Amino acid sequence: MKLNLNKGQRLWFTSDTHYNHANICASREQLVCKNIHLILGNHDHHIASNKDGVQSLFSSVNKYLDLIVKYNVGTPLQGEARFALMHFPIASWDNMARGAIHLHGHVHFDPSMRLQEGKMMDVGCEGNNLYPIDMSEILSIMRNRPVKSLFSKDHHEIVENYR
Repeated sequence: MKLNLNKGQRLWFTSDTHYNHANICASREQLVCKNIHLILGNHDHHIASNKDGVQSLFSSVNKYLDLIVKYNVGTPLQGEARFALMHFPIASWDNMARGAIHLHGHVHFDPSMRLQEGKMMDVGCEGNNLYPIDMSEILSIMRNRPVKSLFSKDHHEIVENYR
């Protein structure tokens, strides 16, 4: 299955499917996209250590990434969204009180389980028929979800704590 993304599109991949160099290279050839950013998973030791220079296949390689994405720039619908990307689901993340969306993989949920509490979503490919989820779909799903930690009392939910 070959995935072709438009020239300007970016793909953030929450990893955990590459077990050796041959698999990484084969998978990367199936992803026709100039800008692939990898979030390291628990099976990605060889990528973390850059074995055989494998990190060069990606635009960036991170364990955790705070991301601000501007969309529809120059139109009346322009906006900005904050994301916290990590391979693992986490209970609380940076800018959570300001509505940052936590995207993760690791749990391999089916589509009916990809949403949990608050603005957190499993974006692993298993939950989306092995395809990436478009940012506009994520924003649509998350738009009206509350800011909510997995902890019963978490001061990171309260925006006033950050003013």
